[in-house]
Amino acid sequence: MCNMNNFNDDIDFKMLEKEIGNAVAHDDRYQRENDAKFRAINQKVRSYDEFRDIVAASHIKPLGRHDKLGGMNYQKWNPVSNNSASDTGAKAKNNPSTTNLQLPKNSQDFFKTWKRTCTTYSDKWNYLLRIERMLLQNCLNLECPVGEILNVIYKCSAITTHMEKVIDILDIMTKSKRFSLELDFLSGEERKQLEEVFASVQSNLENTSEESLKNLQQAYRLR
Repeated sequence: MCNMNNFNDDIDFKMLEKEIGNAVAHDDRYQRENDAKFRAINQKVRSYDEFRDIVAASHIKPLGRHDKLGGMNYQKWNPVSNNSASDTGAKAKNNPSTTNLQLPKNSQDFFKTWKRTCTTYSDKWNYLLRIERMLLQNCLNLECPVGEILNVIYKCSAITTHMEKVIDILDIMTKSKRFSLELDFLSGEERKQLEEVFASVQSNLENTSEESLKNLQQAYRLR
């Protein structure tokens, strides 16, 4: 019979807690930097250095008017608090299921739901699944978070269960007006996810022609 005390002794709870904390911090950082990229693009930065500075500063935010520094009340900046992860969890509990969300009428509707209501990778993927091709293409025509969508596809292992939808989304993103710019600013991790997504597509290829896949690979600069 298994001795539960011995079983517990084999688990390093401090190490487990540290690994979970690191994973949460990594996801928070990814979301922060991705949002900063879109702010930089919308501000029409003039150089890559300016773009990089905006992304690098994504971890700071303004303090509230009641925060004090040296006994003075004024607007200043402070590192992101450790409460961000718990805040996200609280929002997720209060959010309705993505199956109850209304379909977007335009890009503004799409990103409002994408950023505020879809708080998990699963939420985002289920939301994408509900939107038919032409509507999704219209929503992503101007602004398209290529890296973030790739991350959602990768994290949800969507290829094995929804191959056609994944290929549709990959194709739709190439038609975005800022697609080339989005590719330029993919991080090393996002580039690796892109390669793994296409490798999975190729290994599960059924109804999609090899020629169509080659065209997509060229569009994503993989050939």
